[in-house]
Amino acid sequence: MAFRVKVPSRINLLGNPGDANEGDFATISAAINVYAYANIEKAEKIILEQKIQTLDGFKTLLRSEHTCKEIPLPYNGELDLVKASINRLYFHSDEFQRKIKFHGFKISIWSDVPEQSGLGGSSLIVILTLGGLRAIYELDPLFHNDYFIAELTQRAEAKEIKITAGYADRYVPVFGGIAYLDYRGKLLQKDINEEPYATYERLDEWGVDIPLIFISSGIERNSGDVHGKMRPIYLKEQEQWEIKGGEPPPMVRFMKSAWETAWRGKIALINKDWKRFGSLMNENHIAVDTMMTYCGFSDGSGWANNLLINSALENGCYGAKLTGAGGGGSVFAITDLDNIENVAKAWQRVAEN
Repeated sequence: MAFRVKVPSRINLLGNPGDANEGDFATISAAINVYAYANIEKAEKIILEQKIQTLDGFKTLLRSEHTCKEIPLPYNGELDLVKASINRLYFHSDEFQRKIKFHGFKISIWSDVPEQSGLGGSSLIVILTLGGLRAIYELDPLFHNDYFIAELTQRAEAKEIKITAGYADRYVPVFGGIAYLDYRGKLLQKDINEEPYATYERLDEWGVDIPLIFISSGIERNSGDVHGKMRPIYLKEQEQWEIKGGEPPPMVRFMKSAWETAWRGKIALINKDWKRFGSLMNENHIAVDTMMTYCGFSDGSGWANNLLINSALENGCYGAKLTGAGGGGSVFAITDLDNIENVAKAWQRVAEN
């Protein structure tokens, strides 16, 4: 018995970084057709593999073997995301604890998602592992439901190996489509069932087909390096504000501004008002750029991101912004369909220079 698992990466259209700082915030996020994959099958031991697809077939980059008795598996900087998934599922699932005593498994993972591109790539590895384990061990789908998988992905990254990233990274690849995600009640990132699940409202059911164009800046960055710096500042200012009252502090104002683009963007998206949606993207980008400068990032949301965004706006796009944490990663823009080729050529000129 063997299974193939496939999950899409995600972009945050509006509202970010509300999925990382949470509070009474929301994002509009979407799954895109850039995927990560896994094969999983029964085995005597636990065999973990990271692969890369080449013209000559698959090449194994990393491989490790363990006995089932070794769980929790030790971290050593190799395949730690896969190990974190196994360890956290073992911690939360009595059924998995029982069934893994009877046989191990072999899981092989590969991805088309560029590393540190702002597309939630680390979460995809965890989701693939958890989804594969749910299938190969035939775990109860009511208990091990999709919300559980998304929430467990967050705990595997945050609790096991201290990765700070947003909830959209964990939800969108599981549920898919274009959605309005509400993160109220998730500010303190409590344990599973001690805080609300994110509310996932699919918007693509309205027949939405957003005219987007997307590019990776080619500059790698770790989202934890950004969120890990911004989130503590937000938490401190928010806590002090709750105690002292008065005018909202800067980080709270920035986040509320980003959130406003999300709920207003939902209305624009349903009405297919792309000019309005684009202007909200621009507002969101300004809020993020200002917030990152405030938090000590010398070039705000990133010099390459800003260069690509400005190029898009100069070439007829209604709006442009980054996706992910900033500093590097990827940019997308919204424009008329007959202008997409023009924007692509403009971005190519920027890349060449």
